[in-house]
Amino acid sequence: MVSAVILMGVVAAASFHAVSGSASKITDQRMSVADVLEREGIRVQELIAVISKNVSDGLITLEFVNYGERNVVINEVFVDGEQVPAFEVLRSDGTLSQENKLEPRQITALRLAGSGQSIQILTDSENLINIPL
Repeated sequence: MVSAVILMGVVAAASFHAVSGSASKITDQRMSVADVLEREGIRVQELIAVISKNVSDGLITLEFVNYGERNVVINEVFVDGEQVPAFEVLRSDGTLSQENKLEPRQITALRLAGSGQSIQILTDSENLINIPL
């Protein structure tokens, strides 16, 4: 009889622990789902069109227009999947964008040394944009 009561106590404690752990995991997953939805919402607002491409003498120049509602910040640039150590983002007046921003309704140029088949741009919202050359 005593062993049955002890066994029921152990089972009850284990069940409580399992249920509370599951509830915690569900809450964590809901928070991460909300984070993902927020990030996807930002990505949807990143609307970029390439208006010109120029590849010559080891220099790649792309001109973009950002027709979205928010700044698009370029964090990293890759050529054929290989990270480019240096690149420049130039505003329409030819000045350097210190923050690597593509501003809304503005023509902006991306300039880098290299050659290849495609360029990948990683934005601050972790959006990876692939542009064939």
